[in-house]
Formats: sequence, structure tokens, C-alpha cells
Amino acid sequence: MAGTSTVAILFVDMVGSTDILRRIGDDANDELRRRYMATLRQAVSDAGGLEVKNLGDGLMAAFEHSVADAASAAIAMQRAVDQLSKNDRLVQIQIRVGLSVGEAAPGEAGDWQERQMAAQSCHGNRGGFVCTPAGEFELKGFTEPLATCEIAWEPDPGLPEVPLPAGLGRGVLALAGRDDEMATLASRWAAVTNGASAAVVITGEPGSGKTRLAAEVAGVAHAAGATVLYGRCDADSIVADQPVAEALRWYVASCEPGLLREQASDSKALV
Repeated sequence: MAGTSTVAILFVDMVGSTDILRRIGDDANDELRRRYMATLRQAVSDAGGLEVKNLGDGLMAAFEHSVADAASAAIAMQRAVDQLSKNDRLVQIQIRVGLSVGEAAPGEAGDWQERQMAAQSCHGNRGGFVCTPAGEFELKGFTEPLATCEIAWEPDPGLPEVPLPAGLGRGVLALAGRDDEMATLASRWAAVTNGASAAVVITGEPGSGKTRLAAEVAGVAHAAGATVLYGRCDADSIVADQPVAEALRWYVASCEPGLLREQASDSKALV
């Protein structure tokens, strides 16, 4: 077929994204989405794929040189999202990843027009991947059911025990123009690490960067081994002591069995 080539097309999307937004709020959801999409794109880039389009809660990518590269990207996505979920156990992100392999032709605006796509990667275990037949499924756009398979993957070990809350992401740009404030916060944190106690209140007009400044010092403390807790106040909240309740609920959800007892003896924490 002229103009076509064998290519692996990868689709990925998030499960229950609307429910996550409802539970964590707009700001935390925006930061979570940035991290989520960054992990997907990193997996595609590392495996030598090309992002075709943004699907809102996921993306479509093409792999023209190797089916194994596409499978590697799919596994990397699952592992990265699993880590995001362990970083904030109240969110619990899940994704669906699908691979289709066959003939396709480049379309308009860098898209691909599928021709005879099929699950050809189900035959054998090349590349060290364990593929298990998953039966036949009726798929949109195909006149006959297609044989499918599952590619096994395992979570990446060695994750941090109590990670930095998703709402305190520092973003991709470096903090600027807050040297004096950071010096003050750093001095308070240094006092705490030497056994003292300290409380700091950051004030300012809306949009002046209070959360960004707090996120910066939180990141510094977390990198130094501190447990960082995060809670917010909503104007219409009916939850008593909402910030404390959120911080403790996230902390308990983040802890593995037995970790609460170990952490209780550690006095270094940033709230």
C-alpha cells in the first residue's frame, strides 16, 4: 500500500479524572495534571516515540521503528503514574494504555491515518516483555473481533516513604525575586533542624506568590528528609479545622503499614 508503513500507535488516558478534580480542587489538580502529562511525554521521548496529539487526559504517540520501544513507553507510563499515586495516595491515578500495530499512513497536521492496524505484538515475547493472550475484542472501526494481549509490568521499587504533597509542586520555572524571604525561611528551618521550634506566616495580596514561596521552602525541607504536610482552607468549607484534617488524612494515607510508628519518633516536620 503506497505511502504506508508499519507503525505502533500508543493511546493513553486517565481513569476518573473528573472525580479527582472534584476531590482535590482546581489548584492541586492543575499541578497534578502538569506532573502527569510530563511523565507521559518523558516516557514517549525516552523510548524514541513521537507525540501525535494531546487527548486532554492523555495522548497519542507513534513509534515507527520498534514495537518494543512502544511497549517500553507503555510500561514506563504505568510505572511513572504508579509513583505519582504513591506520592499522593488520596489521588490514586489510574491510566489505560493501548497499543495497536500495523500499517498506517501519515495524515494531516502530523496525525496518522490507520489502515490495517492489528495487535501484531501479541505473538511471542520479544524484547523481554511477557505477553499474555487476553482474548478477542470488538473494537470500533473493525468489522471482526481482534486478538489482544496484556503486557506485564511491575511497579518501580525504591519510592520515598512520605512524599511531597501534590499541591506543593514548584513547577518548571525557578523562583525569582524572593531572596530575602527565602533567607528568612531557611534560617527558621535551620533552627528547627537543630532542635528548636518555629512557626512562620506568609502573607500578601492574592496572586503575589505566597503558595509558590511556601512550595519552594517545602521542597527544600523535603529534599533534606523532612516530612511535609499540606492542607488548604476553602471559603465555603463545612469541615472543622480543614487544613489540619487534610494534612493528617494525606499523611496517614501516604504511610505504609508500620511507618506511622517510625515517623512518630522523628521530630522534623514541616506543616
